[in-house]
Amino acid sequence: MFATRAYRFILFSLLVLLILAPIGVRSTGPFLAGATASFLVLSGIRRLTRLWQSDKEQFWKAVWFLALLSSSLTASLLFLRTRGCAPIHPLGPPALLLINRCSMRLDPLSSSLRTLTVDEEVEVDPKYADHYLAGRAAVIRQPRRRLTTESRGPFLLIVTLAPPEEDRSGNAVERFPDGSTGRPLIFWYPRTRSTVEWTLSDIPRGAFFSARNAIVRKRSPYFDRETVQLASIDPSAGVTIALLRPPANAVRSLVTPFLSLWDFGVWLFWLLGIGIGVVASTVMKPAFGDLAKRAIASAHDALTKVRKAPGPKKDIEQASRDELKARRRKGKRS
Repeated sequence: MFATRAYRFILFSLLVLLILAPIGVRSTGPFLAGATASFLVLSGIRRLTRLWQSDKEQFWKAVWFLALLSSSLTASLLFLRTRGCAPIHPLGPPALLLINRCSMRLDPLSSSLRTLTVDEEVEVDPKYADHYLAGRAAVIRQPRRRLTTESRGPFLLIVTLAPPEEDRSGNAVERFPDGSTGRPLIFWYPRTRSTVEWTLSDIPRGAFFSARNAIVRKRSPYFDRETVQLASIDPSAGVTIALLRPPANAVRSLVTPFLSLWDFGVWLFWLLGIGIGVVASTVMKPAFGDLAKRAIASAHDALTKVRKAPGPKKDIEQASRDELKARRRKGKRS
């Protein structure tokens, strides 16, 4: 009897599973779990009812077995929960450190501007520093790193970088009461309170071309070198800086009109226009030229013929005059 009911239950579950399968796992999983649990509970209640009616000793043995099984399962789950979870941090999950100011200094390794060194320094808000960085410096300097610029055509160099998201030096990390450390704290750059500054130091004069998500605050030239200070518009976003590759910076005014040609879309339309011009000049020009010459010649001939040939009114008048002269001659003869 139990096997028959289990077979029917499995068939019914498979049928509903096929119906709910297009909806997704999130719907079929809870359904199967609830259906299985209800089936087992109802079947167990029926079996216990029959044991109570037939053999009470076996009934109490089954009850004690179920109670022991449920208590052991509950204890195992509680034990795994307490051992599997990480200790609770007194400050909660990894915190956000509010950054008041972030300054990034970029120095070229050579006059070619192919490689830049980056020195970063972040200043944590005093309230956040007192709470999360007790006994540690609020001004955090990051380890120096290098960036390689990306070529964009023969004249431009592009460099993209963003303010640090976490402390790479290992200073701003979680610290637990027992002295152990955890994950790094996350740097937070709100637009209304944070300032991110970029400094291009000692680059060739005229090499700075433009910047995305930044405005120029100050340019300090010195002979053939200069220092450019930028301020980020959106502190949390990165900045993209375009530099003129030396020696193009020395002829900046001559190179600037051709910089947009190195965009792929502009190049495509430019080449398309060149192709159309070549086709028009080599193939279409002779054919259209011959047609135009023929049209002009035929129009010229038609105009000259109209001028030489008498019009229809003149023909009628001339015929009437000839007829009148003929009548007069006949009258004189008669």
